[in-house]
Amino acid sequence: MSSLTPEMVTPYILTGDKSSQFGVDHRMLEVHGRPLLANLALLVRAALHKTPVFVGDDPIEIELGDTRWLADAKKGAGPLGGLVSALRDCATEWALILAVDLPGLALADIWSLMDVDPGDAELQALGLNEKPEPLIGLYRKSTVGVWESLLSESKASLEKGLSKLKTRTVHPASGQQALMHLN
Repeated sequence: MSSLTPEMVTPYILTGDKSSQFGVDHRMLEVHGRPLLANLALLVRAALHKTPVFVGDDPIEIELGDTRWLADAKKGAGPLGGLVSALRDCATEWALILAVDLPGLALADIWSLMDVDPGDAELQALGLNEKPEPLIGLYRKSTVGVWESLLSESKASLEKGLSKLKTRTVHPASGQQALMHLN
């Protein structure tokens, strides 16, 4: 196998809830003249020619055309609940999982993630120093069982699941800014 093609990937954006940490719904913060959620969705569309599926317990109205929302697999489980929902829903071998709060992510970063042969990796994620960023990554659908078993634990986390997977870290094309989360 060589690089991944858009036909092999279904994109998902984990939207979380309407956190008011900033005094406003963080998904609607403006970046490049558009709400953060819309900006990231348009970036994914440009990279994969597909509209991402939004995953979260608090859908919002956003004008992007053919959007679809999934509820988290377990309310209040954070990104793990969203990841499980996405992997259960995924009809392709790979799911692109992105957190909604990535204002520095660039088109070149998604392309660089797709352009590396994953080999036997179960997670291929952007990161620095061989430390993958789990909310900017490509997950094999076949890992859903790992994440479902973690979801049933009381102190489950994405980091705990990463230790159970074969991972590959890809350096972001735009540098460290691609990894910056607003939270």
